[in-house]
Formats: sequence, C-alpha cells, structure tokens
Amino acid sequence: GAKMWIVDWDPFFKEPMTIAHGLTGVTKDFDLEPAVMAGPTLSFLFGNFGIATSLSYGVFKGYSLMEGYETTNPSKTRINKGTITANRLDLDASLSFRLVSQLRIFAGYKFQNFEVTRLDFDAGITNAAYDDVHVNDMTVKSALSGPGGGIGYTHNFGNFFIGATVAAVLLTGDYDPDTEDKIETSKSISEKMFPSDWGMEVSAVGITVEPQFGFRAGDRSILLLGLRYQNLQSKIKAKSATGLWPDENNIMIFEKEATDTFIGGSLSISLLF
Repeated sequence: GAKMWIVDWDPFFKEPMTIAHGLTGVTKDFDLEPAVMAGPTLSFLFGNFGIATSLSYGVFKGYSLMEGYETTNPSKTRINKGTITANRLDLDASLSFRLVSQLRIFAGYKFQNFEVTRLDFDAGITNAAYDDVHVNDMTVKSALSGPGGGIGYTHNFGNFFIGATVAAVLLTGDYDPDTEDKIETSKSISEKMFPSDWGMEVSAVGITVEPQFGFRAGDRSILLLGLRYQNLQSKIKAKSATGLWPDENNIMIFEKEATDTFIGGSLSISLLF
C-alpha cells in the first residue's frame, strides 16, 4: 500500500539551532512549516502473527531568528536570520500478535534520519549600521534508531472499523555538523564553523498515540484515515570535552534537554492479496 502524512513537526534540534552565546536580552524564534511525508507500506499476516513495515520521506522548510545585545559591547545589537531545509526519512518495522479478535500487541524497531541545512545571515548593528557581517552555510546530519512496542485495538462496524494504537519508543543516535562548513565574513575571511571533534549524542524516550478510521472497499482494498501524536523527550550530550555551547552566563553546557513533537493526519490505501 501507500501512506501520506500532513505533518506539523517541532524538532529537538531547534535547541542547537538557536544557540545565542555571547548575547544578553536574547529573543529567539524557530519554526518549520507543515509538510507532506509519503511512502510505501507492506504487511504480511500469518494466522495470529503479523509483520508490518513502512517508509516515509518529507522535506520541511522553515526559519530561525535570534537577536540580542553583545555581552562585551552592550551598545551593539547582533541579529541572526536562518533559512532552514530539513529532509526527514522514517522507517518502521514491527511484529505483532493478536491476543483476541480485537486486541493485539506489537514490538518493533524505528529508524529516523535527518539532514538539516541552514543558510544564515549574521550581523552586528551599531548606530543603525550593519558591520561584522557573516554568511554561514551549515549542514547537520542526525541518525536515530531504537526499539519500540505497544498495543492496538480495532472494532468493526460492517465494512467500517475504528481503532487505535499506543506505543512507546526508545531512540539513540548522533547529531553531527559537517565540520568542513565555513563562515564567510564581510572581510572575505573563511574559517571553520565547528571544531573537528564537535558533535552531540542524542537519546530520546517517548510515546505515540494513533487513532484510525477505516473502510473496506470490497475484498481487495482498505482506505484508512488516521491521526498521530508523538512526543519524544530528548537529551543532548556533548561528544567532546569542549562541551556544547556556553549559556548566557558564559558557562559551558555539556548536556541539554529538548522536546520533539510530531502531529499529523494520514491517508493510506492498502491492496490485499
């Protein structure tokens, strides 16, 4: 079959994407526009056992904005505007067992891959004039994976049926920038944006709730409408002894918590063989 999502995604990487070290009186904003994710699905039934896999891909567009006063020079305002493109790939596989006709349990594995690019305009403003202008082109890659499991319920009304699944998931992985990315300044000076050993380890635990409404169109096809809410509580840790980034008091942070939420509506069509 095939499945299409319309997704509103608030990602964990908005924290490292809105670093504002060396600034006071900071205002921040970060937003990704809703996007479409789509891909194939495949499932097999063997008596009370079932195997299901799905693949979905989408491209999200958005922006980041940070503005504040330089700590060492409070008369100077610093502003950073970023244009963001995030490519997201999700792969899910599960094995289920039907306890009774309407109730099943399942366990599986989840893989998420992100590639995020951000083009920044970064500048200082003194007496309404721009100076110290940077143009930063940054690429970050993240791969998270881990086990999950849950329970599902389905109730039939003739050719119609309703159902819901509740699942928990544990993901671990990396969030690493391209350490060859450069900062291009107004003085035509190029320097590396990140040290070669800079990066992050990410762990996340969360829950997914997915109610569904379906219709059996004859003996060979099923039309399914669904909603999904996923909340992941993520922890970001520095890989190197240099830490993540300094806080507003210029104290180095080595660990940071962040939330990742996924809210979407889906339409899927399955053909039975």
